[in-house]
Order: sequence, then structure tokens, then C-alpha cells
Amino acid sequence: MKSTDCPCCTQPLSLVGQGKYTEFLCSECDHTYFKSESGISAEDYENSDKYADYYTGAPPFLWYHKQALKAAQTLPRGSRVLDFGCYDGFFVKRMLDNDVDAYGCDWNLKALEAGGRKFDIGNRLSSDGEGLYDAVIALEVIEHFEDPNVFMEVASKLLKSGGSLFLSCPNKNAVYRPSTDQPPHHFSRFSANSLETIVSRYGFDVTRQEIEYSFPQMTRNFIGDRMRSRSTNVDESPKPGKVDDSGLYVTLRKTANKIVPIAEAVSTPLSAVMKAINKPYIAQFLEAKKK
Repeated sequence: MKSTDCPCCTQPLSLVGQGKYTEFLCSECDHTYFKSESGISAEDYENSDKYADYYTGAPPFLWYHKQALKAAQTLPRGSRVLDFGCYDGFFVKRMLDNDVDAYGCDWNLKALEAGGRKFDIGNRLSSDGEGLYDAVIALEVIEHFEDPNVFMEVASKLLKSGGSLFLSCPNKNAVYRPSTDQPPHHFSRFSANSLETIVSRYGFDVTRQEIEYSFPQMTRNFIGDRMRSRSTNVDESPKPGKVDDSGLYVTLRKTANKIVPIAEAVSTPLSAVMKAINKPYIAQFLEAKKK
């Protein structure tokens, strides 16, 4: 595959914009892809202030977490499940509490160390996920890879034959694009088609795809974008003239995390309208079986 070919369908890409990050678009599978000269490393994420308090307050349990937990609970009892990109292991803990034999791996060593202590699951967390698993879960991970093919290769090697892959990522065609959906935070913007295409190309049978329609999450991210003081990029300093993350912003974010279930319930009619007029926000979820 050439460097100017789509990482999902391998068809030639069209140049959209050029700067610090060069933007390409695939007209075949509707994938947007960014390339850079410098790239980003695991250490950039590990040492970034943005990720030091990424999950302020109670551990999140968002739409894609619910989808993944439900999928994991349908597996045969005793199935080994790996949360790939687990951060501090908060979702591993959630799965363990729901009788799923869960493990986690992440390249952020600081997060793993903190989570191992916080949730008392240190022996279930590692930096490489060594071994074979019946299922690999990767929630909001694949878009962070400069080359999503690298993610697919690693995930495939961790799965047994016939194993399940559960993926989520932002929907390229969401009605609003949050400020974090850009490089070096995200290098790919997947349509439902491009996500299915790259997974299928690695020998997986896609069995289910779901799209999120969430009015509360859209509102939350819209307001958060306008209040966030830290740069949306992991490799840049905080933006001046914004609300300090140590004060009001953090307080509001903690509150938002706590009231998500209530907000989702109250705004069900508004989310239903978004679905009826096909205005998705923000995540998509995919299940696939390794052949």
C-alpha cells in the first residue's frame, strides 16, 4: 500500500489540506486520514496534562461502554476479555464487577500504575496484553493510531481464532465535531463504511454495527469546547484566556459525569428526533468475528 492510499480500502486518497498535518479524503469508503512528519508517541500521552485528569470524577460509563459490556456478557462464561487501551483500568473493573474475566493493557504506564492501586486489579493490567483472548475490546482507540493498520495487526494477534472484536470510535458524519477530533489527538475519522472496510480487510466478519444519537453528549461537548482552558492537542500548552481547569471547568466536568444517566433519560425525546432525522452524535460501535 502506498503512503497516499487509504488505510482502510487501499484506494488512492485525495489531498484536502496541507499544513502541520496533511489531510486526505477517500472518496471510495468516506474515510478522512491525517499524516504528520513528527507524529506522536506513547510518552506524549503519558506526560500530557490533558490526560492527567482525563476522567475527572466518577469513572465514565458512556454509550459505548454499555454496548461493550452487553457484548462481553453474551460471551461464553469464562471467556478471557482484553480491554485494549484501558487507560487506568476503570472499565476492566466494571467488567469484573459484572462477572466478565477481564484484563487491560495500555501504553500509559502512569495510568496503569495509578489504576492498579485505585481499583486493586494491578495483576490484570499490563503494557502489552501478552497472551491470547476470546475477545478484544477497544473503545475510542483506533482513531488515535497514526496508521490504523497497526492497530488492526496488534488486535488480530491478541485474538484467538473465532474470537470477537468490539470497537468504538467517533462517527465521522456526526452532526457536530468536538475540538478533540483532530490530530495529534485523532488521526482518522471513520465513517461506518470505512470502519467496516478496514475490519473486514483483516479477515473479520462484521456481525453488528450501531450508531449513537445523544443530545446530552452533543450539548456537553459543545459547551466543554468553549470552556476548556487546556489545549485540545496533547503536544501544546494551555490556551490563554479560558476558564482554568483547576476551578470551574473541573467542577462542571465532575458534575456532568455524575448526571449523564439522568440527562440521557430526560432528553430521550430529543435524541430520538436526532435519530429520526439521521443526525448522529457521536460514537459508533462495531462487533466482528475473527475467521
